[in-house]
Amino acid sequence: MERNPEEEQPTSREQGEILRINSIVIPADEGQSLDQHQLKPASLADYQELVGGYIEAVDLTHPPARMYVNEEGKLRGMPVNRRATMLLWMHNRAFRYGDIIAGDAFLVGPVGRGSNDTTVPDEYTRVLFEAQSFHVEVQMHGDQEQRRQMWPFESWDEAYGFALGWAMGPDNHQRPEVADIWIVPDL
Repeated sequence: MERNPEEEQPTSREQGEILRINSIVIPADEGQSLDQHQLKPASLADYQELVGGYIEAVDLTHPPARMYVNEEGKLRGMPVNRRATMLLWMHNRAFRYGDIIAGDAFLVGPVGRGSNDTTVPDEYTRVLFEAQSFHVEVQMHGDQEQRRQMWPFESWDEAYGFALGWAMGPDNHQRPEVADIWIVPDL
């Protein structure tokens, strides 16, 4: 039986050459803008090029995503990446006010089928590239239904910086009365 060439499916090698995912590159140098970048999922060489060395993955939550950083960034004395650190602290409470990111970083989506990374969630694209104003919402312990809304900010990094600074207690940990904080884009 002969195959119809129009019905043939691409091989996994061909799919890898075709498939690209969207990522967000976060340079440590704040003079450089964040950048949307397409890359091949699971391309170690591409990932290492974006961070300038060996990679380490850190999962973010709310919404789920994965941040890749330079595994040796701190050991090599790379500059602190304030923007990537704020994203990490805001989107993974386990790291809040603890670890920092040194060197360039990039965001992709959560791991999908076949253990491959996926495209960065739209929520991050909206916050980092599309929204023109933001507000901070805070939930205090004991207020399960109520969130306090704080004034608007003109950039995501101002909003993140304010929220993280406001919620930090004198011991450099989250204030005990704060259950959680969010940055909400005003679209």
